[in-house]
Amino acid sequence: MKITRVRLSLFFVATAMLMCASISFAAATISVSPTSLDFGDVALGDSSELELTVENTGDATLTVSSIVSNNGVFVPELTELVILAGQTDGVVVTFTPIALTPEAGTLTLTSDDPVTPSLEVPMSGTTTSLLATVEVNPDTLNTRSRGRYITAYIELPTGMDPNNIDPSTVTLTYDTTTLNALTAPPPTVEDYDDDGVLELAVKFSRPDLIEAVVGGGSMTVELTIAGSLTDTTAFSATDEISVLDKGSNWQWRIRPRPTPRPRPTPRGRAWGWWRNFGD
Repeated sequence: MKITRVRLSLFFVATAMLMCASISFAAATISVSPTSLDFGDVALGDSSELELTVENTGDATLTVSSIVSNNGVFVPELTELVILAGQTDGVVVTFTPIALTPEAGTLTLTSDDPVTPSLEVPMSGTTTSLLATVEVNPDTLNTRSRGRYITAYIELPTGMDPNNIDPSTVTLTYDTTTLNALTAPPPTVEDYDDDGVLELAVKFSRPDLIEAVVGGGSMTVELTIAGSLTDTTAFSATDEISVLDKGSNWQWRIRPRPTPRPRPTPRGRAWGWWRNFGD
């Protein structure tokens, strides 16, 4: 009897093990692409976006309960996700540099994947140049203008001094034409727009710019102002101006000066009195 009972017990244990092996439990499985985010070189004052694709290759719904960056210059658009089995979704991450230094960080996705409950994505980016802002004056350029200068007011990112710009490196580019900043009149630094931030004012030859844009008709053009700081850090900025071009055959229409009307001969007592007095 004992032997029979042992045999029966072993039979039931083996049967239970076979049944468990034949049963598969549904589970979510997380994977990401790319496996790291490299933003490359992004100018200070600018930002860049990359998308991380999150896929659920399992057979149960994937719940990503937390998406966190450990470096504030990398910011995910979403903080959680729910992805059905076999489906994908995306998370946009924005890199906004705050200094002229390389940056690195980790994006951590916490989910209900039983195998990989915490998935880490390395992030990196560098910053070697500046994105400035510029206002070009005048903002409408008449190709028949006899003015001598175009003025560019350059403002650097917050906390940076325009006195550190090397004026000899500043250029204005339109299409294939590049003009150097004039040395006379010399560049000046002031708060020209009264916003509490200093700008560097540099001048370019207006006739040279007109020569570059004339013949294209009236249009809007984009001008690029670029240069470097005294420490060789590069910067650039763009602005749009309107071009008023009447064409090469257009001429000024000057209205002739009207012929003066003859003054009437004075009459009356007053004239007679004056005439007598004069005699």
